[in-house]
Amino acid sequence: MFRFIKYSSIRIFTLSGSFTYSALSIFYRYASGEGCTSIANWLNSMDVKTGVGSIWNDTKVRHILRNEKYVGDVLFQKSYIDNPLTHKKIYNSGQRDRYLLQNAHPNIIDRNTWNLVQKMLTEKAKKYKVKSNELENITESPTKGTPYAGFIRCPYCGHYYIVATTIKVRWITIKESLRDL
Repeated sequence: MFRFIKYSSIRIFTLSGSFTYSALSIFYRYASGEGCTSIANWLNSMDVKTGVGSIWNDTKVRHILRNEKYVGDVLFQKSYIDNPLTHKKIYNSGQRDRYLLQNAHPNIIDRNTWNLVQKMLTEKAKKYKVKSNELENITESPTKGTPYAGFIRCPYCGHYYIVATTIKVRWITIKESLRDL
């Protein structure tokens, strides 16, 4: 696990040994052809917990595989605050420029393994037609989706419900879909 330790005004970047081994195992197992669910099951059988102490699943493994910090890079502007009064966090999906700083800190995974894993993840996403940002499929019009969309209102915020078709169909309000963007 990555940690920042602050000594006076200097920040030192350190790595936890047990998590470094787990991260290496995750990357090398995926590069050898093992799937995210299988890796998660293996980690759970070894009683390895996530950084917050929970059990592993395929989404958490995929998050580790997509996290550029393991190769020593830092990607700035993944999200931003549009309105300083509301402090609403907006995920950057092309609205603003992103900045990649390579070799910003010690890497855990070598660059060749990182590139191979990213290529494998992208090919698998194309094969199963998974978009990189699940929220791209959400429509903001309350009348699209189903005949009932636009008739059901949220009792708490008053917005109409819409159908959010990502991997699973679920009902969310327009306000919720805009919050996640």
